[in-house]
Order: sequence, then structure tokens, then C-alpha cells
Amino acid sequence: MKSKFQQISKIAVPAVLVAMMTGCVSTSDIEDLQSQIISVRGMADSANTTANSAYSLAQEAKAAAGDARNAANSAAATANSAVATANTAAAKAASAEKASTEASGYASAAVKTTETAVGLATQAQKAVGEATVAIPWMRLDPATGQFTVQWIIWPSVGEYLPAQPAQAAVPPAANGN
Repeated sequence: MKSKFQQISKIAVPAVLVAMMTGCVSTSDIEDLQSQIISVRGMADSANTTANSAYSLAQEAKAAAGDARNAANSAAATANSAVATANTAAAKAASAEKASTEASGYASAAVKTTETAVGLATQAQKAVGEATVAIPWMRLDPATGQFTVQWIIWPSVGEYLPAQPAQAAVPPAANGN
């Protein structure tokens, strides 16, 4: 079974060679297209960096939310164990609330960074959408950690659009009952 890359390259390479030999494209058109490709690659790299940063912030927010939930559960258990330890439980609950607020701040920052990454990716896609060319696209697959190369034939790019990142769910804190 031939890969999608092999199937596309069998069509794209001869088509590009025929187009170059027929003289339909001028040197200035090619140079302009190359500068557009370089610009798009720069924007894609920037969007990828921003997305990686957003992912790191989301991971930190997730860990902080887990810590906050654990602290809240500990505070609730301490409050139920005895009336004599109520002051200690209140202090831990306050600490958990502070950690939860910090986690909320991390989550908000992660959302803003993700929105920025989506905006940059959208801008990059709009700029690339104006070109009509076959180009290789290398990206890091977050699931496997390996780079993959795909050939993009413009203007049909729907299958190459990146998936929207999932937002980390923060479970509600224990209510102390």
C-alpha cells in the first residue's frame, strides 16, 4: 500500500516540473512565492512555539489544580475529625483557596496563550491560503514526539489544520461536609 506522500509526490513532482518547463511562471513569481513560504514558515514556527508554551502552562495549571484539590480534601477531613482541630482545618482550607486561586490564574494564562496561538495559526493559514503551490510541511506530532512531513497542495488544506487543544478540567473543591 502506498502512502499518501508517495501518491501525492507522483502527481506533484511531474506537475511542478511541467509547469517550470513551460515557462508559465516567471522568476519574480517564484521569488515572491519563496518569500511568502519563508514568511509562512516563520509564522508557523512562532505559532508552534506559542502553542508549546501554552501547553506547558496548562500542565502547570493542571498540577496546581490537583494540589489545590488535595489540600481542600485534606482540610475537609481535618474539619470533620474533631471540633478541637477546627482552627487547623480552617488554615488549610485558606491555603487550599489560595492555591486554587493561583491555579485559576495559571489556567487563565494558559487559555490566553492558547488563544494567541490559535490567532497566530489562523493568520499563518490565511497567509498560506493565498498561495497556490505544493510545499512540504514538517510538524511535531505531540502524541508520538516525532516529526512528520506532509505535502500540502493548496488550496485544499482542510485535512492539515491543527486540532483545537483540549482545556484541562479543574474539579470542584470539597465543600467540607
